[in-house]
Amino acid sequence: MKNFILFLFIFTSSIIYSLPKKIITITENEKSEIIISVDPQMHIDYGFQFPLTYKFSVSDISNGIKIYNKFSIPENWDSLESISLDYYNHHETVRIDSVNNLVFVSVGFKSYSDSIFLKAENNFNENLILTFQEITKFYDNREAAITASADDMAGWSQNKFNVTISNFLQYNLYLTLAMNTNGMSKDTYNFVQNKLNTGFIEAGVHTRTHPGWAAYGDYDSEITGCKNDIINNLEMPELYRSGDREYVYSFIAPNGYFDEIIDSLIGQNKMLVNRLYHNNFFDDFAEWNDESETYFPFTVTRAFDPPASQLGWGIGTNDINNLNSKFDEVTAKGGVYHLMCHPNVMEWDKTYPWEHLEHISNRTNFWYVTLGHLYLYHLAQDNYVYENLVDINEEKLLSTNFTLYQNYPNPFNPTTKIKFVVPENYSNVNLKVFDVLGREIATLLNENKSAGIYDVEFNAKNLNSGIYIYKLQVNSNLAYKKMTYLK
Repeated sequence: MKNFILFLFIFTSSIIYSLPKKIITITENEKSEIIISVDPQMHIDYGFQFPLTYKFSVSDISNGIKIYNKFSIPENWDSLESISLDYYNHHETVRIDSVNNLVFVSVGFKSYSDSIFLKAENNFNENLILTFQEITKFYDNREAAITASADDMAGWSQNKFNVTISNFLQYNLYLTLAMNTNGMSKDTYNFVQNKLNTGFIEAGVHTRTHPGWAAYGDYDSEITGCKNDIINNLEMPELYRSGDREYVYSFIAPNGYFDEIIDSLIGQNKMLVNRLYHNNFFDDFAEWNDESETYFPFTVTRAFDPPASQLGWGIGTNDINNLNSKFDEVTAKGGVYHLMCHPNVMEWDKTYPWEHLEHISNRTNFWYVTLGHLYLYHLAQDNYVYENLVDINEEKLLSTNFTLYQNYPNPFNPTTKIKFVVPENYSNVNLKVFDVLGREIATLLNENKSAGIYDVEFNAKNLNSGIYIYKLQVNSNLAYKKMTYLK
């Protein structure tokens, strides 16, 4: 028993402190409902309020289609409405592609549930079958992503930031502010709060004091302290919070400097990105770093500051042909165009900033997004699994040997099903449920079984809400999974 408790500690700790192989799980139940689940600890760590876009093919939409959703089993179904706009962004909505019999459902998770339930009906209230295709690379299946950031937000630069932000908002562009919080007064925080409330602006960490190259001194104060300053002095918008939890997803490294300590603190603070400033220009997604538990540091695609020949420093360019052609190149390949600037040196009296913003803005097939939400979406989109637990091919399953599947639904109230594969005849099968302290809650099965596919129902009506572990032993094979009971 002690060994099992130790295993549970290691098992649950690995869930808490490392990236799960799959953050999002999509399943279908026997009622043709789609169940989308997020790993509970990742839900706590990152919120995932931002709507992900799920692509489905539909059996028949000749008689119309309506999508319904809810977030727990006892809830009533709500209609998820389509938005009658040529262009929309970051909304929970449905888009129908009637030519290709496709439906794109954009929806985020709620703070009180790790699950989203979806179903489809036609205009006669008859069930339609949704067949999952993918979580699209970009929101609403857009062709490319565009993000921008502005460095050195503090009281001394507030007036110039006001100009830059106003000009970006004029073109409906999103902007992440790199904040140096030791330079923030109450008036400056109020200024930033008003900009956050527009929905187009994100607050990012840029350290407290903007230390010189490799001169951090107190790393924790600079990074963790700056994040805490932001959360304590600002009210995060809806898509940057989940219940009482607030999130800061972006770190922008002063002078483009980073090291292992910085990356480790970024991961510990559950920030997802470390955006650098150097001329190794980048136009895609960075890879995940398992050691720091954040994405590898990466730099911008273009900086439209004045060039180094004019400033004596930096990586900017005022060559409009260079800026526009790079944007066209990135978007043609479906990449990420990351523009940045320093508002304190921006040349709004010149023509090139205006020409470039005009060139990149207000395109209905492009995803305009803040830096943090870009990587929050990507974190989920790059780590999902689809498990069709209804129409599994038995012969294929049996050829995969011993298998334990995620329970469905999950979370559940009060019943759920646990499916598993027994590959050999005359196997001793033992299925038990434990709480997180290793105490046995129930024995669901303990008998010999022939080769086959089985599912067993677990009823938790007499238990408290929480996380439980189920263990399957088939002869010498062992497997464990976690499930969440929500009353």
